[in-house]
Amino acid sequence: MKTSFGKKQKSIFGILAGLVLLFLVVGAGYVIIDQAVTITYMQDGYKKTEDDLVAIVCVVNSTNFSKSQIEKCVRQYPLYKYLDFSGDTVALRRYELIFKNNKLLKIIPI
Repeated sequence: MKTSFGKKQKSIFGILAGLVLLFLVVGAGYVIIDQAVTITYMQDGYKKTEDDLVAIVCVVNSTNFSKSQIEKCVRQYPLYKYLDFSGDTVALRRYELIFKNNKLLKIIPI
């Protein structure tokens, strides 16, 4: 005589196995999405740093460190229209250009 106890064990085992599999799939999906978002933000940060360094290299290699020549040099900078050359500090994304008497005094990271 067969009892229904074996069927209950199989159905409970099936439900538990399904839940474990569900958690594994959801966990793996979360890890993959998290890594993709992290890599995207890292690439954006690297691009901003690269843009700043291109502007700084242009300043160092192509000017005599006067504010007017530096302004001409950084016109290719992606955020040029937002830069304010009227004061003694010009802030790029990650660096600041510090001027004294309209000559570049130093470049500092923000």
